[in-house]
Parts: sequence; structure tokens; C-alpha cells
Amino acid sequence: MKKPTQKTTKTQSVSTQGKKTLKLSLRAKKSDPIKKSTKNPVDLPVIKATPTKPIQISKETMELPTELSILAFAAQVYDPTKPLACENILPLIGTKIVHTIAAQTESVPDFAATALLGTLSLAVANSFRIQPDKDNTAYIITPNLSGMIIAEPGSRKSAPVRLATEPFMKLEKAHAKSRMKKSKDDAKQLSKQKFKNLAYAKKAKELSTELLNLAPYSSEYKNIENQIDEILELHQDTPKISPPKILVVQDPTLKGLLQIAEAQSEPVLIYKDELAPFLEEVYASKNGGLRRYLIEAMDGKNSYTNVTAHKSTQTVKPPIISLIGTTQPSVILKLVSKITAEKVVDDGYLDRFQLLAFPSSSYVLEQTNSLEHVDEQSIELLYALIKLLYKGPKTPIKVALPPLAQKELEKYKATLKKYQKSGNASPHVKNKLSKYPDMMLSIALIIAVLRSFEKDPTAVFTLKTLKTHDLKMAQKWTKYYFQHLKKLWGSKSTKKENALKILKNLKKLMDKDRCFTTRDITQRNWAGINNDNDKAKKALEVLVNEGVIKSVNTNKKTGRPSEKWQVIANIVD
Repeated sequence: MKKPTQKTTKTQSVSTQGKKTLKLSLRAKKSDPIKKSTKNPVDLPVIKATPTKPIQISKETMELPTELSILAFAAQVYDPTKPLACENILPLIGTKIVHTIAAQTESVPDFAATALLGTLSLAVANSFRIQPDKDNTAYIITPNLSGMIIAEPGSRKSAPVRLATEPFMKLEKAHAKSRMKKSKDDAKQLSKQKFKNLAYAKKAKELSTELLNLAPYSSEYKNIENQIDEILELHQDTPKISPPKILVVQDPTLKGLLQIAEAQSEPVLIYKDELAPFLEEVYASKNGGLRRYLIEAMDGKNSYTNVTAHKSTQTVKPPIISLIGTTQPSVILKLVSKITAEKVVDDGYLDRFQLLAFPSSSYVLEQTNSLEHVDEQSIELLYALIKLLYKGPKTPIKVALPPLAQKELEKYKATLKKYQKSGNASPHVKNKLSKYPDMMLSIALIIAVLRSFEKDPTAVFTLKTLKTHDLKMAQKWTKYYFQHLKKLWGSKSTKKENALKILKNLKKLMDKDRCFTTRDITQRNWAGINNDNDKAKKALEVLVNEGVIKSVNTNKKTGRPSEKWQVIANIVD
């Protein structure tokens, strides 16, 4: 572990001549974690800015260059999420769509981005698959993703989803309109075939009666049997009138979903305005069949076999499904607590919701959107893209990874495994990371499709490979969503918790020069840090990067060395 250095954040570089102090709460609003490049695409980043000259505390005045609120820092510890800025992690067309949806619905970009990625992934899944290894045909990824927006009532969380799903509604209406033109002809053909079948059945019945008076092995008997066979050949199943195309479902039942699976092969979007009651119902023991069906459909790969109480078997290949829903924190957290307490079966169904938007409630309330971000054309382009993807080739195009992108994927997987093996990951979080490589590649494909469509709409279906840049952008999205995953499952950063403990006790640690040593902390044997010098240094590193303390070690040659630190911020609260 590297020792904390004098590298500071932007907070420390504020001039001491300034009269105004910079509060952490304001600084946190402007931070943009997904714009920073870090070595670890999963864990919270340690953001280090350009080294600056050490700030000297004037002896003549007690005024300090910065302020740090304990309450604001505590909010960081218990809520690791940060506001989303989608610039540079989406092609320009995608950024415009997100901004427009957010502005038109007066909501935050976080909700708009999740709604966009979820719905667009379903349309992309209609035309594309991902084959990461060209030599492994068994490993094929269906790029459909499901998402959940978690926010307090009145947060405008539902409006962005409705706007993002409008293109699917338009496609449904367009299909219904074109279907009405041929419905009369279909009805005529159906009636004709019914009347013919009745006539054939009547004639076959009459001939069968004649057989009773003939010897079974006579030539007349065989002749009548041949006539019956010829008539039965003319008897045909009545043609089925094609059902309306269903692309969006709001209240799914197992029976209804099975009917959809029989009638069509296009991907289906399930949208629930209040998702938690639906999840409670799905987790009920009596609805195990519905949950299993949804798992298969949201995976987009396998078939589903249903055996009824009367032992009739029905096997269907479910349509590809993406599920987008909204819910309130208090409601969804009850379900999570049941899962963690093992009161309900955890078969990984909730893990299918990988696009988790669970931002800070204060950020949602304070966020404002300017109408200058509205670009009406971008919404029209979104509809055009989804319409194009639903008219794609009958056989999905397999997108591969070139060598450099393959290396990037392996590097990403190695980072995830390293984090899973570390002590920083809670069991309820690290097990869910196994799905992140597929999630990252699915987002990378969405980015590639947007990029291709933006460059030339007619060339979308010529897309054959993903670029390394697509994967790097997608990794930033997984990092963003991972913070929300940790928040939902109550996983906190140990070093940040320990840093908060030190922060609350700084006044007890400081001497007259506002200094203290690492040993001053370990000797107190606080829970979580105890007498562990490494844990103390990791927590101090957080405070260094928050602009709270700096290293003031002396090069003394005698005595036992111990890192010395000076408090350079005014601690409030």
C-alpha cells in the first residue's frame, strides 16, 4: 500500500488569500467520478490531483483555507453515488437524447440514461449478438439489459421511462394499422376453410358408414378407404389470424407471456411504474414458474418448459425481455433485506437488474435542467433507430472483438476478480460482479450502434466488431452503476468508514500545531482500525485526498519513526 503523500485535491489548491471558503457539500456536487480514469473500474476511485505547494497555516490567524463538513463527508461514506455526466461516455447523439429526455421530463440525467440504455438494449438485441471469442460459439451474449430507477416520490422518475418507451408504442400502433388492412381478407379465408372442413368431415362420415356393410378385405372396402384418405387430406387446420404485435407489456402474467412467446419472436419490453409490488409477487412461492420464465427471457438464450397440474407439457422459447421499472427506496430495501436475511429464495433474479439508478435524494431535489438542452430531432432519431433495429435481419448479426478489444476485456475481467478476492467486497456485492463482463459488452455494443447510426444510418447493419474505445466507455458505465449497486445492498467502503471515524475525533488527536501521528490513532484501538497500521494509513490516505490533512514527516534519525500529519482544513459540524 502506498503511503499518503502531499498530493492534494482541488480543495487544497484554493488560495489562502480568498475570503470565501469552499464547502465539501458544494464540491461534491461538481465532482464527476466517471470522467476520471482509474486503474480499478469497479471500486471507488482515489482521485489525486496535480501536486501543489504545501499550504502553510498562518500563526497570526486561525482562518483556514477550506472547510470540510463532517455531515457532508458522512453522506459520501454511506452514499457512494455521484451525479452522472454522460458527456464523453456516449456518442454525441446519445448525450443529446439523454439531455433532451431529462429536460423535457424535468428530471435528472441519471434517470434518462438508465431508461435509454435499457430500452435501446432491447432494440439492439433484435438485430445483434456478441461473440467475444470467435472460436467459442457456446459463449454468445444477448445484449438486452434490465434497469431499475429508485427514488423518493415526486422525483420525476417515471416520466423519463415513459418518454423512452414511446418509440415502442409507435411501432405497435403502426403494426396494428397495417394489420387492419388485411384483417378482412384473413377473416374471409378463415370462414372459407371452416365451411370446407365441415363439408369434408360430413363426406368422410358418410363414407365411413358404408364401410360397415363391406368385408374388410374386399376391393370395395379398400376403394372407400382411399376416398376417405383423399378427403381427409383436403381437410386443413383453420388459419390463425395473426395477433397484434406486442412490444410493451405492463402487467405480465405467466399465461400472458407464454401466449406472447407463441405469437411472436420480437423482443418485448416489460415496463412497471411501481416495480416493488411486482417483485414481491414474482418472489412468492406460488409464482416460481413466472420467475423462472422471466430469468430465461431476461437472459435471452434458453427455452422454457412448463408442465401443468394435468401433466400437459408446453415448451416455448421466450421472447427476449428487458424489464424497466421504478420504485421507492423504502419499498425495495424491504425486499433486499428479506433476500439478505434468506427469508426468500435468492436465485439471482434481482441481479438481472444491472442498470441501477439510485442517486442521492438531495441531488435529485437540487438538480435543475435547462431547456437549452432540448433537441427535438434527437428524440425523432431515437424512434428512427429503434424502428430500424426492429426491421433488422432475420438472423442476428454476431459482433466480434478484435485482438486489442479482447485484451481490454481480459484486463477488465482480471480487475473484477482481484476486487472479488479482496476484503473490500461484501458477499452480497462481489457475487453479482460475475455478470459485469456481459453487461459491459452489452453497453459497448449500444455505444457502437449509436456511433455507427450517427455516422451513417444506412450502415448500422455493417457493424461487425467492437472497438477498444467502446469497451472503455462501457467500463465507465459499469463503474457508475456499481456505486448504485453497493448502495442498494448496503455495502460501504471500509477505508472511508475508518476515515470518518478519524475525522470525528480529529480535535482529540491534534496538538497545538494541529498535528498528530499515525501511532496516535492505532494506540486508541478504535473498532474497525484497532492496532492495524495499514488500515490507519488507508483511512488517512482518504483524508489526504479529501484535502483535510497533509504529511509533515520529519527526517529524524533517532527514535521509532511514525508518520506525522497536519490538519489543513476547518472541520465543521
